[in-house]
Amino acid sequence: MYESLLETYTNFLTQKIKDQVSTYRRWQDRQAFVLGKLLIWEGLKYHRYEEDCLSKLQLNHYGKAYIDSSVFFNLSHSGQYVICAFYKEEIGIDIEKIEQVDLDDFKTIFSEQEMNQLRVSLDPLTDFFRLWTVKESVIKAEGKGLSLPLQLINASKFGTVRVEKKTWYVKEINLFQNYCCAIATLSEPSSFFFEKVNFEIINERGRPFT
Repeated sequence: MYESLLETYTNFLTQKIKDQVSTYRRWQDRQAFVLGKLLIWEGLKYHRYEEDCLSKLQLNHYGKAYIDSSVFFNLSHSGQYVICAFYKEEIGIDIEKIEQVDLDDFKTIFSEQEMNQLRVSLDPLTDFFRLWTVKESVIKAEGKGLSLPLQLINASKFGTVRVEKKTWYVKEINLFQNYCCAIATLSEPSSFFFEKVNFEIINERGRPFT
């Protein structure tokens, strides 16, 4: 699929982006990368940026992409989905497909409070991915990459997370079956608007989610 996308949207992908595609060995990763850039392109156009907006993307010191201070965005992908969030300030989003994992392998990045929460959970696997997406969304909103360890993010209280004197508001989003997704922002949005983008067929308008 990604090859047809590259061919169709080649005019909107900068040479730098096309060169980056070739660095991924797995076709699934190449496809997710291309779809992510196209989602950014679609989102920025929605916010009235020019057709060549992808050429204006920059990276901060930690590698997080941005364009300017007018709109902020973040990408995530897992399984068969790629998702992109836009907001008026820093935002982080993470989506994870619920798959079997050994919870004991993650003791070092979960607090004792979080591990206790998982031990008494009626659905520990789903709650593991709920906690994980909360942690990841906050780290991605912070924009500091792996320099901010996961164990410093206490996700045991869903709704808000305190990190380095900042309070992040975290919203869990139930978009797809067997997936967990979370969005982190510095202010609490009253609602979210979703749009499903199918680059092969049509665009379908989404619905408010509160």
